[in-house]
Amino acid sequence: MCDSMTQAARQWGIPLPIIRRARVLGAANVFRGQRVYETPLRAWIKANPAEVKKAMKDDSARADIARLKLEKLRAEVSMLEERNRRLAASMIPKKTVLEVWADVWSIVAEESEKLMSADKHRVLIHRCESQLAVPLATVA
Repeated sequence: MCDSMTQAARQWGIPLPIIRRARVLGAANVFRGQRVYETPLRAWIKANPAEVKKAMKDDSARADIARLKLEKLRAEVSMLEERNRRLAASMIPKKTVLEVWADVWSIVAEESEKLMSADKHRVLIHRCESQLAVPLATVA
């Protein structure tokens, strides 16, 4: 007696698909709860060779499907890896981007400082002109 179908398959050397097939077909006295009994199982196997063959054929078909799915998945992974390699080759390195942004921001800061100084100068001239009521360009 074994506590599970997997344990029975390992311990008795009976393929798991055959044990599952016996369970699905309600093999008499083979199963009680989760437990599997060897003698009734072996008797069921001898009495049902067609079902044993079908169980192994179905398992083989499932294995083929699983193998095909795995092959498809590997092909998709390979395609994605190739796409990623192509994209990586066309990308600008992060360090270069950061260096360019640092240069751009330093230029922007410098130019904005100049503009603010020029603007302050214009405001000062405007205030002076308004208080004097004479354009500074004409005073000399």
